[in-house]
Amino acid sequence: LPDNTTLNSEVYCRQLDKLNDALQQKRPELINRKGIVFHQDNARPHTSLVTRQKLLQLGSREG
Repeated sequence: LPDNTTLNSEVYCRQLDKLNDALQQKRPELINRKGIVFHQDNARPHTSLVTRQKLLQLGSREG
């Protein structure tokens, strides 16, 4: 992240989109299976409704 950038749900969801795009290009076999498992703590950007909806949209399973 650039200096002085707060990691909120919006920023986190953009990072998830970038990660998903990179995985589709570099490791499509990871995307094409049953989904990606994310292991994350309970920080607010990770647990917000917006983030949970984004993860569902991307087809991940939270671990």
